[in-house]
Amino acid sequence: MSIIGIGTDISEAALAVARDNARRLGVEDRAQWLTRNALEDIGGCFEILVSNPPYVRTDDIGGLDAEVRCFDPWHALDGGDDGLDVFRRLIPGIPSAIPNGWIVLEVGYDQPDAVAQLLSSGQSELEIGDIEFCPDVTGRRRCVAARTRRRA
Repeated sequence: MSIIGIGTDISEAALAVARDNARRLGVEDRAQWLTRNALEDIGGCFEILVSNPPYVRTDDIGGLDAEVRCFDPWHALDGGDDGLDVFRRLIPGIPSAIPNGWIVLEVGYDQPDAVAQLLSSGQSELEIGDIEFCPDVTGRRRCVAARTRRRA
């Protein structure tokens, strides 16, 4: 079977867990795991991008529940002053990586509109449309999904 997906993380330890999970599920030959930051050095076109980037504001990390704050590495949580740093690094790479497909991004409970605005602005060669918000189990909008299309 050929590779059908690429998983990335900046952490080798996180990638080791992902590789082990893929092996245990019997799909290790269908994925490639790369140490990358956002879409840096990712070649090729894809149909979907799914991302759970760090989106917690730096000043809010100390107030997270202990099971999150004490379990996840700081860099897996810290999204910068406003929680949007990784989104700003990720979005410029979308036109070449996902010219015609879907983007699905996990966001903080109060960030869906800001992330949708980042997606909608400044994409000169890419049209972002069909933006949808998906709720978590508490009903809060915690996912932004958007259709991408290369402008004609």
